[in-house]
Amino acid sequence: MLNWQNAKKIEFKDFSNLAPYLQNLNTPSCEMSFANLKMWGEVYDTKLLKYGDEYLFFAPNDNLIYFPRWQNLSTQILVSIAEEFKEFYHLDKVIYYDVDNDFVEQNNNIRDFFEVEIDENDFDYLYQNQVLSTMSGSILKKKRNLINQFTQNYPNYFIENLDNSNAEKGNHFAHELNNLLTQTEFIDEENQSMDYAFRNFEMLGLQGFILYAEVDLPVGFTVFSKLNNDFADIHYEKARHDIKGAPQILVQLLAKRLTELNFSYMNREQDLGNEGIRQAKKSLAPCGMYQRVKLKQL
Repeated sequence: MLNWQNAKKIEFKDFSNLAPYLQNLNTPSCEMSFANLKMWGEVYDTKLLKYGDEYLFFAPNDNLIYFPRWQNLSTQILVSIAEEFKEFYHLDKVIYYDVDNDFVEQNNNIRDFFEVEIDENDFDYLYQNQVLSTMSGSILKKKRNLINQFTQNYPNYFIENLDNSNAEKGNHFAHELNNLLTQTEFIDEENQSMDYAFRNFEMLGLQGFILYAEVDLPVGFTVFSKLNNDFADIHYEKARHDIKGAPQILVQLLAKRLTELNFSYMNREQDLGNEGIRQAKKSLAPCGMYQRVKLKQL
C-alpha cells in the first residue's frame, strides 16, 4: 500500500506544499502544525511519507504513527498501515497518536484491533482570543488585578518583536528561564527544539515577541505560528514569576496580537500532567479542550 522506502525527514522545501495541507485539515490539534512537526521532529526523528495527495507522519524510534487525517479512512486502513509499518521497521507493536476522538466514536470495530487510551495529560487547551485580550469575566478578575499591578509598577513596559535578526537573543532568554526550572528529560528535549526553532525562526513560519518591564529587563516571551485560519498555536511561552503580573500581561498582549492577526482562538497545547502547568492553563478559562486519544495495537 505504502512505499516506505520513500520515507524521509521533513525538509524546509516541503513547507510550500505541507503547510497549506496541514492548515486545510482545519483541526485544532497542535500536532498538525508544520513548525511542531519540523522542530520537534528534529528531536524525535519524525519522518514524512507522501501517499497520493495525502501525507503520513511517523516516528519509528517511538513505534508511533500520527493519526492519518485522510478522506475515507477506515479501521481496516489503519490496521494495514500499522502492519506495514511494523514489518518495514521491525517493530513489535504500533501506537497511533493524536487520534481524533470522533473517529473512534464513529468506528465501533476499532476496539477489535486497538486499545483506546484516553489521557487528560495529552489534551490541548483552547481559548478565545477576544476573552483573553480583555481578561473579561469574574473568573479572570485575579488576572486583571495582577496585570494592573504590573502596569503600575512598570508603566514603560514594551515588547520587541522576534524575527531572524534577534532570534538568538530570544533563545538565550528562553534558556535562562528554563534553567530556573527543575531539569527533566522533557526540559532537555524542549531546549533542543527551541534551539532549532530560534535558528530557523522565519523558515518555520514562527512569530512572537519578548516582553520588557523596562529597558534591559526582559520578563517573558512567546512564540507562535498559524495552525489554521481560526487557530494560532502557541509553541513556547515563558515568563518570570518573580515579576508580579508578567505571565498574565504576556498572555493578554499575545491575545491582542492574535486578534489583530484575525485569529479567533489560540491553542496553548498540553499540560503533560504537570500539576502547576495544569492549574495555570485552567485558570485562564479555556473555552474547550481538544481531546486526542491513542490507539495501541492489541
